[in-house]
Amino acid sequence: MLSFILKSVQGAKSQMKYFILFLLLSLSLSKSFSQVIIYPPALSHGSNPTVIQLMYGVINNTSSSGLNVYVHLVCTNSGQPIADVKSKAFMLPSGITMINSQNAENLLYPVDVKYTDSKYLSYGIRTSTLPPGTYEICITVLKAVNDSAAGKNCYSLTVENFTSVNLLTPMNNGISKNSYPIFTWSKVTGSASAFSSDIYYSIKIVEIIDEQSSIIAVQSNPAVFKEDQIDFNLFQYPITSHPLVPCRKYAWQIEAFQGIGISKKSLIKSEIWSFRVDCEQEIHWVPNGQPPEVAAKTKSKKTAVNDHGFYYSLSTEYSNEVVEVNDTLFLQIDNNYSSGSNQLSYTIRNLTNNKISALTKLDIAASQGINRITLPIQNSGVANGESGILTLYDNNKYYFLNFRRIKKK
Repeated sequence: MLSFILKSVQGAKSQMKYFILFLLLSLSLSKSFSQVIIYPPALSHGSNPTVIQLMYGVINNTSSSGLNVYVHLVCTNSGQPIADVKSKAFMLPSGITMINSQNAENLLYPVDVKYTDSKYLSYGIRTSTLPPGTYEICITVLKAVNDSAAGKNCYSLTVENFTSVNLLTPMNNGISKNSYPIFTWSKVTGSASAFSSDIYYSIKIVEIIDEQSSIIAVQSNPAVFKEDQIDFNLFQYPITSHPLVPCRKYAWQIEAFQGIGISKKSLIKSEIWSFRVDCEQEIHWVPNGQPPEVAAKTKSKKTAVNDHGFYYSLSTEYSNEVVEVNDTLFLQIDNNYSSGSNQLSYTIRNLTNNKISALTKLDIAASQGINRITLPIQNSGVANGESGILTLYDNNKYYFLNFRRIKKK
């Protein structure tokens, strides 16, 4: 009798074990057989996307037909709800759909954003982003017909309080008049915790083939040029590299890093912009110190330099004109502000070896109107016979001048 009872108990335990295994297997299979699989956006640690950009990513509809769905995002901090975001309903085709800045307006908008915590409301309205902190983001794709979940995924996001990388030049969808363009972007600034070491940038340039979008080109095509460890928010395409081809279209992106080497950490990537290289390439050599009407008539690169006649005007756009100089640059800028600007500063990049000088402050603050500057360049890092580019900064504006030092006989 005792033997029978023990066998019965053992049998019950065995059945319970199989039941638990069956239940776990069923849950696992139900999860793996979700109609929609969600891959969140590839966000680097510390990035600060907008709340709507948290809905970007890749959605894989594994069913054989399209689904009428909407996206629901819930953001929590330490278990407390922060934001509740819902997209409009849209048709999700079978297969993979990528949601990004190119198609988000058509797929998601209008988006209903509700901040469920009043502490985050004013910050969210002002910046459309989340304040610094670590958040749990859960994205659910629901069927519009009955609000049932077709797929769900959750991930953690750490937000640091720093600015994004904003591209400046070449302008998006613009034309570069030079096969060796200058790329500029805004500096990344932010909290001390995000910047315990120096910030460096990398630039990636790819050719856009046929009707590719800029994003697909950067993701799919090999780079025609890539440079790491750029310590400034300006980069001159090296004259030692293969020139960008006239009439062709290129895409470019900047990524900011903290530190260098194996310890570097990606902070944030910029948007992806595109530009086309002008089909007509011609370099105009302009003697430094001659007025524009005289310079326009100058054909010879050996014209004598008049160091004391006129001052060359700087441009806020990169020009393909190259000024010939001796040991001094004679410059003028027009300050249109109602008051004097901050103290001027500048850098000089040697285009022969692509090295840049340290940021140097001038001993003047530009007053309103025309300001003339005499700038010795004997110790600029650009030797006789070499080319350089001067970048002058005034009230967050960039002024450029491309020059070549005359080789002394």
